Amino acid sequence: MTREKLVALLCSGLDAGPEFIGGGVLLCHTPAIAPLAYLHRIYPVLTPEDFDALESHVGRPVPPDYSDFLHRVGNGARLFELSLHGFVGQLRRVATDPLGQPVSLRYGNVVERPRGLDDDTFAIGAMVGWSSRGSLIMEPSGEVLLVHPVDGQDVAARWPDLETMLESEISRRSSLYDRAGRRLVSATDAMHPGGRKWETKAEPRLH
Repeated sequence: MTREKLVALLCSGLDAGPEFIGGGVLLCHTPAIAPLAYLHRIYPVLTPEDFDALESHVGRPVPPDYSDFLHRVGNGARLFELSLHGFVGQLRRVATDPLGQPVSLRYGNVVERPRGLDDDTFAIGAMVGWSSRGSLIMEPSGEVLLVHPVDGQDVAARWPDLETMLESEISRRSSLYDRAGRRLVSATDAMHPGGRKWETKAEPRLH
């Protein structure tokens, strides 16, 4: 997948166009949530130097499909309640920076790694519901799975590759938001259907 294709998919369900800042992309400003809140963030692509540092940080090779995403699309992304993680060499906290930084790929690979994953399985991100979080993992073949964040053998969904997963989830989630980026359903209902079985707390009703 290219960045242009990803942006086009995200924009198809929105009235607002992309904002390009600092090598990244912001889509759908939602100031009712917070002054610098956006529905989607795509971070600047990863440099070759940072990629080498990334593999050293996580202690395992990055699958070719995710390496391609990091180099061609972005060093991670936040899309709806779906997060694709990236390399964070040094935390940077600037209150006026609307782009920010991705969640570190150390999470899921070094910190809070689901049990039962093979050594060559790579954690690439997460999906969030109301009371639960599912981990997104990638097999060496490029297959992407949504698994329980603690038990990597508890599989809620699988896709043959990252591009298919993104196309499927963007299409599904876009139908749950209006064109201004307002979610029309509960956070529980926005979670992937397979992952809803992990929800453990009752969510307040939408007003």
